[in-house]
Amino acid sequence: EFLRAQCPADPRLRAAVRFEPTPRDWLPPTAVDPGHALAEAVRQAMAAVLGSAPPDGLFPGATDAAWLHGLAGIPTLPACGPGLLERAHRADERVSVRELEEAATIYQQTATIFCGAR
Repeated sequence: EFLRAQCPADPRLRAAVRFEPTPRDWLPPTAVDPGHALAEAVRQAMAAVLGSAPPDGLFPGATDAAWLHGLAGIPTLPACGPGLLERAHRADERVSVRELEEAATIYQQTATIFCGAR
């Protein structure tokens, strides 16, 4: 509706909205129960590496979780990684070496805890 109103008002504006064909047109939301073994493994690993686990929350974007969890039924947390969301997908996107090393350790410990191979 915005583009429909703005394009005639500004002849220099050339824009169009195009949606992907099904099934990529709209990805379903996903959620992992906070009590699920994967969520608990991530909490434990993060607490061990970072000193505490962040609170459970929502991720405001599209990830492979829509495909893995939403469509294939594989429990998948949509976001758990290094860096800050406000730095993602823009110029100068970066994470520190320390954050990258911590993430690798968190992933290793999550897999160990989740698979029960302590």
